[in-house]
Amino acid sequence: MALTLTEWWVLTAGAESLMAQLRLATWREGLPGGSTATQHIVDALTSLQRMRFEFFGLSAPELATVGSRCLLVRAKPYEALLVKGELASFVGIVLEGSADTAVYQAVKDGNYKRHVLSEYHPGSIVGAATAFHVGVRAANVSAGKEGCVLAVLLHEQLEVSLG
Repeated sequence: MALTLTEWWVLTAGAESLMAQLRLATWREGLPGGSTATQHIVDALTSLQRMRFEFFGLSAPELATVGSRCLLVRAKPYEALLVKGELASFVGIVLEGSADTAVYQAVKDGNYKRHVLSEYHPGSIVGAATAFHVGVRAANVSAGKEGCVLAVLLHEQLEVSLG
């Protein structure tokens, strides 16, 4: 039985490494692995270079290094990516689809109306605020209505990349 992303975040608080490996394996279902995943990430980042200043000026070898350090993952529509208060463990780059920060307003009959506060489109970086220091997430971010594909860089990989 596959865990939902939210269940995974709750469980990782106590057993981060093992659960991260199990959840990322589930999160990566149906996506290419190995060098195919790396090439997919590099191709996406290369096309985003023209639109996003975060990647402007990176050379092909630098993009290849970033791509080789990332995991290619897919989130289902409205699946939680970042949960407010959780221990941060990765930075994500939206490659396909979208993600957003939303709040919910109670309406009649116990239902809720979703209000999007900010949107993240291809090239957007999510979770970067805690990339260089230990911290907890400051907001909830979920995949958009079509879901999204992310290049995920675990904090420990970021440390290797910078070291």
